[in-house]
Amino acid sequence: MEISTVGDARQAGCKHGKDKSVMYQQPKRRERAPYSPEVFSKVKRRLAAGEMQHDIAADLGWNQGRVSEVNTGKRGTEPDQPGLF
Repeated sequence: MEISTVGDARQAGCKHGKDKSVMYQQPKRRERAPYSPEVFSKVKRRLAAGEMQHDIAADLGWNQGRVSEVNTGKRGTEPDQPGLF
């Protein structure tokens, strides 16, 4: 799609830059892994293997705090535990 006007840019999902004359397109959000018992067990295995929490979080598209919660047992301890959000 060729973007030639502000209307075209808005239709393509672009937003104004800081100076309002420059349009930019926001990057797509990365897919994140679901908060499921299977993923929790993978996280636990990776932690046991000595991987860093922030590396695991980056691979899954999670916040490092969620990996820390799995590590400390606050999340992912029960298979029927509801999702975080």
